[in-house]
Amino acid sequence: MVSPNQRGQWPGSPQVSGPSPGARIHGMSPGNPSLHSPIPDASHSPRTGSSSGSMPSSMPPPRKLPQRSWAASIPTILTHNALHVLLLPSPTPCLVPGLAGSYLCSPLERFLGSVIMRRHLQRIIQLEPNLSIVNSNELGVIMFKTEVLKCRVALNPKTYQTLQLKVTPENTGPWSQEELQVLEKFFETRVAGPPFKYNTLNAFTKLLGAPTNILRDCVRIMKLELFPDQATQLKWNVQFCLTIPPSAPPIAPPGTIAVVLKSKMLFFVSTGFPMPD
Repeated sequence: MVSPNQRGQWPGSPQVSGPSPGARIHGMSPGNPSLHSPIPDASHSPRTGSSSGSMPSSMPPPRKLPQRSWAASIPTILTHNALHVLLLPSPTPCLVPGLAGSYLCSPLERFLGSVIMRRHLQRIIQLEPNLSIVNSNELGVIMFKTEVLKCRVALNPKTYQTLQLKVTPENTGPWSQEELQVLEKFFETRVAGPPFKYNTLNAFTKLLGAPTNILRDCVRIMKLELFPDQATQLKWNVQFCLTIPPSAPPIAPPGTIAVVLKSKMLFFVSTGFPMPD
């Protein structure tokens, strides 16, 4: 049997001079050393015993994590129980049960969904002629304004699981504090929350750019949806539909933006009998 060292002597076989390419690669695999995983200190390893734990000279230096303010720059070790809690569907914290909605999702899904909706909102504002971006030095905060309202959108600083809207009138006008709170709650619970629909967010921003008298009328409808118990004299429950419902006339596909503001305004309202307790 011919030894491996004599394989280059076969007729027609390729003749490669010098050592193999693998012999010329020292240390770790090819690539930028800064992309390698951090190398732990050998002196703290339980297998080193009393050795000095010196690192071979051929090893590249450990990767340095970037000095960023975002959370991914700081690794976090999770226990199995903590991971289970992150992925377990649960009610939205810090919300009244009646306002939280019936769609349950996990805390991780609420956080990721809120971050994505915040990114969508920034793009939507740039396309809306009645809205304008306001520069902000706060990290993760979106500031914009209409002709009469100044808006601030950011993650809930206590839970990081919902997007919160803070509305401030630009000048003293007809807005009451109750109306502003209804607008903020409706955004947090019906617009920016589960199931995180882009068209719902887009329709709401169109409403913000509506004339003041029209927007205030819409806020009254939102209040009937959020607090049906306060309208005991009504025989119907009201729901403000920001997207076209499946039961609507076939003027557009279901899920399409249901708010149109031109010479006239078009929107959808769903009514139904109150559910018995």
